[in-house]
Amino acid sequence: MAWRKIEAGAPAGLAPRCRRVLHVVGRMNPGGVETWLVHVLRRMDAAKVRQDFLVLGEPGAYAGEVRRAGGRVLRAADPARQPLAFLRDFSRVLRDEGPYDAVHCHVHHFGGVALWAARLAGVPTRISHSHLDTESVDAEASPLRRAYYALSRAWIRQHATHLLAVGHGAARALFGPGFAGDPRYRLFACGVDFSRFAAPVDRPALRRALGLPVDAKVIGNVGRLEPQKNHELLLEIVAEAPDLHAVIVGDGALRAPLRSMAKRLGVEPRVVWAGARTDVEKILPALDAFVFPSRFEGLGLAALEAQACGLPCIVSEAVPAEVAIVPELVRHLPVEAGAAYWAEAILRTLDAPRPVSAAEALRALRQSRHDVDVSAHALELLYLAG
Repeated sequence: MAWRKIEAGAPAGLAPRCRRVLHVVGRMNPGGVETWLVHVLRRMDAAKVRQDFLVLGEPGAYAGEVRRAGGRVLRAADPARQPLAFLRDFSRVLRDEGPYDAVHCHVHHFGGVALWAARLAGVPTRISHSHLDTESVDAEASPLRRAYYALSRAWIRQHATHLLAVGHGAARALFGPGFAGDPRYRLFACGVDFSRFAAPVDRPALRRALGLPVDAKVIGNVGRLEPQKNHELLLEIVAEAPDLHAVIVGDGALRAPLRSMAKRLGVEPRVVWAGARTDVEKILPALDAFVFPSRFEGLGLAALEAQACGLPCIVSEAVPAEVAIVPELVRHLPVEAGAAYWAEAILRTLDAPRPVSAAEALRALRQSRHDVDVSAHALELLYLAG
């Protein structure tokens, strides 16, 4: 696919000291990292920092919001299918749309190639940002794939000027075991706009809008319909507990197989498929508990949003401990324990009184480093420091 610019025209009227930043992302679709970047774009002073977004393949649902917030979306070939075409497109973007002061890579292993190309192009600040702890799945890869991962880590260490990660597990997965002693490393939390959860909600009305019984026991999940998120276990949990309903927010490659699985298990009438949404503040308060059985995670921003609503969160042991901003609300369970074990734990949680009020939980989240205003300010300072 030939490179093309979605937003025509070069940036105009830039302040003399304005920093130019190019984010490298997969797609600008609703997701934890992408939503954070959109909120950061809205909050950062465009007179100081101007941000472009290089997407791999299709632009994504957030492309319009990026444009309205003053950013641009540029496209390059998907490196998973056309690695040489990606390098051609990426080099052309750096040459024709730059000069850029920083390239901020949010892709995982392939970021090593992007940072190498950025260094060749003379980009002074080159940031590798790890958002996922993939150690467990990387260990099961083929020898050839593991060799590629090792090479990618070496290129990232060689060509990055900054190493950022949402958690220490995510850092170890991408930067290797010696990350903690590297002076370039920094734990850098993505942020959430918790102000969205401050408004009073009419819970029965939310349930009616979703097609849920007002008095039902309802669990839910927010995440891409991809193998990482392990929605199969969520459906099996619903099958184990006939009183449970579930709301699944997200879209992805597994949409059709998961819906077929729900029909096969006989739970389709009790599952609401909400699709990809940017207004989870209108969905999460309708739940009784948030269930997050991911096979691997970097942090799990959706679990932070759930805590902001005061929801009990039952999460897999693959979700980092750092996600528990309100520890009373978070319980980790092993995925291998199976659906029956999870269902029993969830039902016990639903029968117990809430340990923390929604207002108290929201206050804790808004005072944490995960508040989007905190992370946006920290990121702006990083860009301006060069």
